[in-house]
Amino acid sequence: MKKGFMIFGGVLGAVLCLSSCTASLDDIKNDLAFDGGYGSVVVNGENARKLDVSLIGFANASVSGKGIEKGSEPKVLNIDVTDGTGSFVIDKIPAGKNRIVTVQALNSSKSEIFNVTMRAVCDVEVGKQTSISVDWSTTPYANTLYYINEKGGDVSLITDTDKQKILSLIDKTVSPLLINYESLATDFINKTLQDSSSSYLLSPASISVNLGEGASGNFKIQVCDPSSEVYQGNGSTGTFTGIAPGTWTIYLFDAGGEKVKTKTATFKSGSTTEVSFVTVTDKIIVHAYNYTTIWSWTKSTSQNFTGGNWPGLAMEKENDAWYKFELPLEAEMVIFSNNGSAQTSDLVLPGAGEWWYKDGKWYDEDPTDSEKPVIISFEVNKTNPVSGTVIFTLEASDNKALKKAEITINGVKKTLEFSSVSNIVKLEYDTSVLKNGTYTVSAVVFDTALNESSEKTLSITTNNVNRPPVAVITGATLVAPGKKLTFKGSSSYDPNGTVTKYEWTYTGSAGKLTVDPKDPSICTVDFTGASVGNTGTLKLT
Repeated sequence: MKKGFMIFGGVLGAVLCLSSCTASLDDIKNDLAFDGGYGSVVVNGENARKLDVSLIGFANASVSGKGIEKGSEPKVLNIDVTDGTGSFVIDKIPAGKNRIVTVQALNSSKSEIFNVTMRAVCDVEVGKQTSISVDWSTTPYANTLYYINEKGGDVSLITDTDKQKILSLIDKTVSPLLINYESLATDFINKTLQDSSSSYLLSPASISVNLGEGASGNFKIQVCDPSSEVYQGNGSTGTFTGIAPGTWTIYLFDAGGEKVKTKTATFKSGSTTEVSFVTVTDKIIVHAYNYTTIWSWTKSTSQNFTGGNWPGLAMEKENDAWYKFELPLEAEMVIFSNNGSAQTSDLVLPGAGEWWYKDGKWYDEDPTDSEKPVIISFEVNKTNPVSGTVIFTLEASDNKALKKAEITINGVKKTLEFSSVSNIVKLEYDTSVLKNGTYTVSAVVFDTALNESSEKTLSITTNNVNRPPVAVITGATLVAPGKKLTFKGSSSYDPNGTVTKYEWTYTGSAGKLTVDPKDPSICTVDFTGASVGNTGTLKLT
């Protein structure tokens, strides 16, 4: 079955079809088991918001809930989206109450667009088709159930009374992105829900816009998050609020509605971010990374603009390791240094405007990479229970370049380097080294700026033939007559279990074995009465 739907932009007229299977709803309090029955969910919705749909190239969709093992959710990846519209089907959803449907927007590079995630909740029944909407109006309640499920709560047991209580604590007058769902979910699980919806609100961020001296007339600012409005301003400055925390693209429109400039900025809850759209024409503004001092002059007359003595003047400290300085238009050359040490070569200034210098290059905007990479998928090539060697495959994306992935299994971290031509890494792992049981395997990725992604996990259950332990003895092999030697077996190990017993034996002349009564992994052999040339054999089982 295939239906069209509009997931993210403009007016949301959507149909999303999901098929499902499992035991009857009477069994939902137990582990759900697939019985071959199928149902489907038709998802419809309408909504409007301010996110620029041209930013969305793809989407991922998945279904979670009670009995759906984390890391094994039914899903569809990299769904084509054009003008906010796409279509897909998810198969084999276990039937049950309060299934959580998640649709996540991706950009053209298949990286997740921060916070552009919609959810809805529905019951999935065998052989039935349920119609629901996935849009911003369904997202707050579904987000709460999503976090309850993530924190180990049983969402299948949530009643209509529970639902109404949760809904009463969600402020419908604010953006869905300004609700503290994790806190709400935690309080629900702990039965400590607050009395007011204000207890679960995040403070919105604000933007302070500067168009520069001389700017006049009307302008519009669009912050491309799902919560903010298109803001109307007049003159050269303006401050606007209601923005969701996150990193967003910002558009500046002139009075005629034409997009004239684009910026990217990060917004924090309760804080104001200053964004300048000033076009610098009457001076040169330079920003230098990891340099604190500036020396500038003209080539023709060697006129100096930064003091008469080397190494010049201190620059203004900015965020991170950036330092700023303003120069007149006449300036042509510059040297950055750290009070005279670690200086650059003679650099030619790019001319009027604002410029950033980092790693030997000039940029017309801040080149610092603060965007986190994203794990697109993390999968294992066998279904549970697994045995022998398995292969974990991880696909990630980044706005610039990926560096490495770290996969952790049973507390042991494996590091994999990304190549320059692939955003996929694979780890071959012998599960027989694990004691039979269930393990959570986690993964994070890093880009070349060492920004760390969010963690993704999956679960494996091992079922391997038991392997014998390996005995290891540490200690000297030569001893003088009349002395004692201590030996340790603590380096012994069980490849997929636990060492539970140590048995020591000694054969040979003139040696007496004693096992430490407090620690049976340690023994002593007393060679009192031994002669030069005597030999013996110590064994550990």
